[in-house]
This record gives sequence, structure tokens and C-alpha cells, in this order.
Amino acid sequence: MGSTLLALVGVPALASADATAPPDPATSPPYAVESFEYPGAAKILQERGITLLKGDGHITLATCGSAEQQIKIWRRNGHVCFQVSGKTGYLTMEIDRVWGLESADHPFTADVKPTNATDPTDYKIAPGEYRSIAEGTETGSVTSVVGIRITG
Repeated sequence: MGSTLLALVGVPALASADATAPPDPATSPPYAVESFEYPGAAKILQERGITLLKGDGHITLATCGSAEQQIKIWRRNGHVCFQVSGKTGYLTMEIDRVWGLESADHPFTADVKPTNATDPTDYKIAPGEYRSIAEGTETGSVTSVVGIRITG
């Protein structure tokens, strides 16, 4: 009668332990761990000769000349285009022998590293701007773009 009386006046009765067994790790799905590595990077390197390393998914490789083209990186053997899907984003890469940077409608910053330098130089590119850099200027130095960041 004592426990019945306590339950009636608002004191909860003790709950029993859950008898359900924990899930079997062999049949449970694995945990997802985001590495931010660019998907298909090995195939892109083989087919296009550019290395795309890591990013947040807001800057993706695109076909040049398409309506989605928003960033273009000119290099000695052609150009590479990227589509932007947000106000911010980043992508690390290695694109060699770059001589020009162009933006359609998103401002961005390109991290450009001369062959003989240890630290990259930032180039801020405004919407609608084209800028000659490195081999496309009087200095003529050989450079690589090692990253781009969307800045607005």
C-alpha cells in the first residue's frame, strides 16, 4: 500500500531498465566522417591535369561556357571554370601555369603561389573583373593557384 499511496500523490514509481539490446555493430551503418576531400579528384587529375584537394562544396568544377560559369582560371593550356553555390565557400587546389583570373558575378580571392615562393599571394577579384597575373604580366613568373575563396 505504501508505494501505491506514493504513486497516487504525485511521486513517480521507479522505472525499470530498458531491456532492449544495443544494436549489433556488424549490421549497423558506419558513422559518416566528412573529410572535405574533393569527390572524383583522381579522375579529374587524370583527365584535366588539375588537382582539386578540399573544399566546403560551395565551389565546384564546371564546364566552361555554361550559364553557371562564375569563376574562370586561365592557364597556359586552356582554362578551368568553377560554379559557385553560395555567398561563401572555399576550394584548395593546384592549377599550374596560371596567367589570368576572371569572375562573372561573385567576388573571390585567389591564393596564387609563384614556383620559387613559400607563401601564396592573395588576388582579390571583383564581380565582372578580369586580371592578368604571373605569366600574363611583365614579371612573367610561373605560378600556381592553390586556393580560391568566395568573399561575398
